[in-house]
Amino acid sequence: MAATIERRPINIFIEDWGALILLLIFCAIGVIKNLRVNDFGHAKSYIITGLVIMGLYMFRFQIGDLLIGLFQ
Repeated sequence: MAATIERRPINIFIEDWGALILLLIFCAIGVIKNLRVNDFGHAKSYIITGLVIMGLYMFRFQIGDLLIGLFQ
């Protein structure tokens, strides 16, 4: 996987993974802010949200094809 990342131009890398990286940064900021005020319930919600988003993002093309197929 690392070899394919190295061979790609930076704009294609950002196009493929930019949205996921941005969302995970927002989730990490939410976790850090809530841990500082000892609000573990909300911090846990951000962690679970990040994990679900990562799982769904790995299957984004299959989910998109399924949704397009349903509405054709």
